[in-house]
Amino acid sequence: MFTQQLTSEFFPALEDGAAAPSLNDADIVRRLLERHTGFAQFRIVLPMTVTWSAEAARMRGEEPGTSDISLGEAVRAYIPADRKRLVETITRAIERKQGFRFIGRRRVGNQTRVLETIADLRIEDGAVTEVVGLTRDVSMELEREALGISRAGLIRRMVEDMPVPVVVLDRALRIVACSAAWARSHGLAARDDALGKPVNKLIQVSSEMTSAIIDALSGQTAKVTLPFYAAEDGRQVARRCVVVPWQCGSDAAGGVLMLVGEEHPPYATLEVADRALGRRTRGIAEMLEALA
Repeated sequence: MFTQQLTSEFFPALEDGAAAPSLNDADIVRRLLERHTGFAQFRIVLPMTVTWSAEAARMRGEEPGTSDISLGEAVRAYIPADRKRLVETITRAIERKQGFRFIGRRRVGNQTRVLETIADLRIEDGAVTEVVGLTRDVSMELEREALGISRAGLIRRMVEDMPVPVVVLDRALRIVACSAAWARSHGLAARDDALGKPVNKLIQVSSEMTSAIIDALSGQTAKVTLPFYAAEDGRQVARRCVVVPWQCGSDAAGGVLMLVGEEHPPYATLEVADRALGRRTRGIAEMLEALA
């Protein structure tokens, strides 16, 4: 689930630039960080010793209190798929004399937790002697983000596979996604021919449709009737188009979704059709009598 979010990145070491004196007491700032961001301290004294603060040890499922372990033990606590990335990240940071950020999965008891680490280097006489930094558990945040990514992917696949014309536009009215049926009904060979293009460059947008889009971008669902043409005889048929806003991480509309359907969709059974249209459903005796 977390594959897209497991990252490694590097940045210049803090010692590379001059720093202004701290405005606040360092210990108070540390306690604020630990309380409100979940970060806890660690230190690696090269070549091998890792020291965790009490809180950092606790989030790793170890006994509270400062604990010293070997670097090898710390690396082996991560799941096999992430150990190589972690070793490569630390090695490259030391070689380049750069700080780094690493997100990886670690076993805590019988659970897998996702930890974020930000670190910098202590350099003496041109040689790296320590790695110092902060670490925190980001499992819940990344799970919510991963679910959001999965949900967005699911919705996109649903849109693309719908057997009716449906198109999703961003706020600039560029096409984000569309169904094959929408592409076909507007003379396009494939969905890819539409993606990223302004919708008014591909289809004629009527004044009624423009008004419906404006309403949707203001947060209101709008409906408009559009003319389509039957493939069999070229007869014009009216189709209902629903224009709805979609949100992405805020209350403001990220764009609109336009779905075209029939005014009166087909019914699942004859009984449902008769009931919906006010017709009396014939009993079995009447049907047999009609066949006689």
